[in-house]
Amino acid sequence: MKKILLLGIALAVSAVSSWASPFPYSQNIVGYVNTVLPGGSASSQINAPFWSGTNTVEAVMPMIKKGDNVSIWKDGSFTTLTYAGTNFDGQGHAWADSQGNGQDSPAINPSRAFIYQNNGAAVTNTFVGTIPMAASRIIPGHHTFTLLVSAIPVSGALDSADFSLPF
Repeated sequence: MKKILLLGIALAVSAVSSWASPFPYSQNIVGYVNTVLPGGSASSQINAPFWSGTNTVEAVMPMIKKGDNVSIWKDGSFTTLTYAGTNFDGQGHAWADSQGNGQDSPAINPSRAFIYQNNGAAVTNTFVGTIPMAASRIIPGHHTFTLLVSAIPVSGALDSADFSLPF
């Protein structure tokens, strides 16, 4: 009886596999989130909730336009960059620091918050990508200021065990 049952299961799996093989599928969990960002030089603290490949600001926020700013917390202070347009300096840079020097496109990885200043009209950005399935985050100690967000969309009270924050 066991051999017949196993044979039946093997045939069923084989049939399903051959039936499903011509159809595309993904081994990753993918998603999108629409986020309204206010205009008129308003600043919003946001994050890119997904992996989108390079995760540069241009990749995760295709609606960005000249004059918009991002502020990223790095090495104990904010680095603020202004989007100046593709190759604005002839050296391949699209971002400028406060002195107008060309800078590489900043990476906006999931679980890292940043500040976006929209200097135009309100706009909706659609974040698209793969949902990161990280089990843990390292939170620096010694009174270090850090902007973090939940890497996996979770709702609940801040002191909830769902967030696994070390309170």
